[in-house]
Amino acid sequence: MCFTMTIDEKKFRQILREEFATKDDLKAFATKEDLKGFATKEDLQAFATKENVSQIVETEFAKSFGQISRHFDGRFDKFEKRADGRIDGLYNLLDGFTGRIDTDDGERAAISNQLDRHGRWISELADSTSTSLSAP
Repeated sequence: MCFTMTIDEKKFRQILREEFATKDDLKAFATKEDLKGFATKEDLQAFATKENVSQIVETEFAKSFGQISRHFDGRFDKFEKRADGRIDGLYNLLDGFTGRIDTDDGERAAISNQLDRHGRWISELADSTSTSLSAP
């Protein structure tokens, strides 16, 4: 089944005016003179591409990382120098203690030897004078 619809020309023109833009409507849009201010393809090529931006980001990241690394290296160097100084101080302190202990051991051995000698002398004197020694 096929049917046709007829519409008069006046109605047809009215529909066209309502649905499509007219020349007067288009004049409200930008003119050729207005469009001359827009960027051309050549102008757009001056902008950074994705690769350019990626390269710039990588370069800036490398610079920032280098600065941070140098900062931390400096901080660690200062810390290491302070720690080395403190560790050296501890070693010197331990050396002093071990030196005193060695000296004390030697003096105690000498005192013990002298005490034994004095005890022998006292015994010999007591024997030679026929004196009896009693322990308190």
